[in-house]
Amino acid sequence: MIQLHTFLNVADNSRARELMCIQIIGTGNQRYADINNIIVAILKKANVRICIE
Repeated sequence: MIQLHTFLNVADNSRARELMCIQIIGTGNQRYADINNIIVAILKKANVRICIE
């Protein structure tokens, strides 16, 4: 379950490392998100190194 202000680790190649949940969309008055819920998150940490070959 994801609550507000939860820090999330990112597992893709977008160079983002950590996100923080700031809003849960479409759950009514629930305070947490489950599988298949949509959240709004902000970027907290990113990998800024750019590898040039």
